[in-house]
Amino acid sequence: MKKIPMGFFIALSCGVAGISFLTPLWYVNILLTVLLGGVLFMTRNQPDRAFYGICASQPLIIACGLTNIWGGLFVVWMVAGITAGTLDMMSSRQDLFRLLLLYGSTLLLAGLVQLSNHVVPLVVLLGAGTGLVFAVLILRDHQFRKRYSGAARP
Repeated sequence: MKKIPMGFFIALSCGVAGISFLTPLWYVNILLTVLLGGVLFMTRNQPDRAFYGICASQPLIIACGLTNIWGGLFVVWMVAGITAGTLDMMSSRQDLFRLLLLYGSTLLLAGLVQLSNHVVPLVVLLGAGTGLVFAVLILRDHQFRKRYSGAARP
């Protein structure tokens, strides 16, 4: 059973509570946080827990992002931390560096969106960067499976 990094979830809950009072529909963000917590709790023994958590967090990210771009970015950061912890990707310094690199790149992108009047080139840049990251992760996973399945001998 993989644990949720409770620090990230507590920070998410406190941050959403602070962000929520900036909008007249404050209760929606609170309910979506409770929904995310419920999904993470209900899927605690399932192998696809990270996927369910990411899916459940998307409405919360959108709702907080509509309130404030920086609030949405904070929620993205906390969900990334929860997902990394759920996937056991927080066990080494290199993993923590990758998470911090994600935080920095999304902060830079959010700053560019805030300053720019043209969002389309930034969305294309984000899509290309995401595709590149996924390609690297898929290649890394393939090499890992190939090495430890006995197909490649050193």
